Amino acid sequence: MSSITKLFPLGCVYMTSGVDSVCHQHPSFFQFIAECLTSHCSGDFGTLCHSDIATNQVAIQHGGRVFSSYAIPSEIDSCGDKLWVITESDRSSTTVLFPGEY
Repeated sequence: MSSITKLFPLGCVYMTSGVDSVCHQHPSFFQFIAECLTSHCSGDFGTLCHSDIATNQVAIQHGGRVFSSYAIPSEIDSCGDKLWVITESDRSSTTVLFPGEY
């Protein structure tokens, strides 16, 4: 089994009420969130442009908020097409949310 390198701590992990609701409707969505969190802290920021990735890399090295955006699998319907993961600059917390909940 390969090990995953965590580039930064997630702190306490929170999800919005909208994300929580979809987890109850689609149990597989919770697994998708877990995969996104693993990707997020290991430097796979999902579907970001190059400048946003560069901003994240600076934030990891020098402090700052880290942002990721992941495409939601089409089999999980009624929740939009993107999921955002945001870790605060002090690494105290990470929030999982839909863009419309920002």
